[in-house]
Amino acid sequence: MPIIGVIAEYNPFHNGHIYQIQEVRHRYPTAHIVVVMSGAFTQRGLPAILDKWTRASIACMHGADLVAELPAVFALRSAQDFARGGIALLHRLGCVDYVAFGAESNPSILSALASTLENASTQKEIQRHIRAGDAYAVAVSKAISGQSLMDEDALRTPNNILAVEYLRSLHHLQSPIEPIALLRKSAAHNETKLQRDISSATAIRRACMASPPMWDAIRTAVPSESCHALQASAAEGYPSMDTLHRLLIREILTRSDAELSELAGVSEGIEHRLRRAAKESNSYEELADYVQNRRFPYSRVQRLLSYILLRLTKEDIAEFDRALPLYVRPLAFKKSAHVLTRIRKECRLPLISRVATELSEEQLLQTSQRTALQKMLRYDLLANDLQALSKPAIGTLRQDYLQSPICLP
Repeated sequence: MPIIGVIAEYNPFHNGHIYQIQEVRHRYPTAHIVVVMSGAFTQRGLPAILDKWTRASIACMHGADLVAELPAVFALRSAQDFARGGIALLHRLGCVDYVAFGAESNPSILSALASTLENASTQKEIQRHIRAGDAYAVAVSKAISGQSLMDEDALRTPNNILAVEYLRSLHHLQSPIEPIALLRKSAAHNETKLQRDISSATAIRRACMASPPMWDAIRTAVPSESCHALQASAAEGYPSMDTLHRLLIREILTRSDAELSELAGVSEGIEHRLRRAAKESNSYEELADYVQNRRFPYSRVQRLLSYILLRLTKEDIAEFDRALPLYVRPLAFKKSAHVLTRIRKECRLPLISRVATELSEEQLLQTSQRTALQKMLRYDLLANDLQALSKPAIGTLRQDYLQSPICLP
């Protein structure tokens, strides 16, 4: 019985995700589906609209057999590192046969792009463009534009970018996991308008935050469980980085340039720009907009600001990149699938059901004497607390110590 991995954010879980799971089940009727999912924060550097346990349990209600958390130190990274963290975690489970992912291009184009990006000459060209001031994504696009049979536009879509990075990560890890590219149906990844049946997560979030929320349209784009959860969250107030703006200003203005330069993502003198922006901005959006430039596009700035709030250091990031994910943390699972039983037998990593067994609240507050696993896990807990603080009415703090994995029949 094959096990198929999926790397996702489910922010929120919608009809397009149901389609993906159904398509996998159509191709492999007897397969179990294991999802590696971002936790409290997403790759955009923003808090997820719903908590991680709710999103995971809804996914299990609609076809997933197990949802495990992608550690925050990989979930909050660029496409290359996000993909590497997700693939490495699936690989280390020891029992995953395939990884399925959405794409806008056929598999042959994706494979060709992945192979091209592995060439030393291509990497050299990418670095040349980066030194000239281009962001990584732009540098990659320029590096392949002149090469025969390479479709530069294929790397302009988020799903294709991730798909190519998944393929590269499988190659680097020499993983036996086989890729399954599923052509995307209907709405584009960042489509901002709701579509009939399948809409992008971006459009759904915008509809939720409209005044008033567009509930009739949202109901056509998400399963009922997601809609109910979104309505409940709306009543309390959705997470927002604007709520954390003052805390962010404090973090920036109470640190010296030397201290800021120790944080992940801070380079090329951006700490000076951060300090000026902190003094002049009246909102999170103003702050991020002020800081962005050619080398630091908006998405990169959003991640950088999250690193500042988490106090995520370059030293820790370097250690995590060497170690890759160090644990499996189930958020929700189907008891009847017995996937956890198989993972316990074959997985190369510790399986964490109770956080306190690996990281006590006392150890959480220590500044030293932590193992790499404890450091990595600590950032998950800090990210979840930040998500709670980003709500208009503060959510449950230290929830990771209170919440067990959700077990469904």
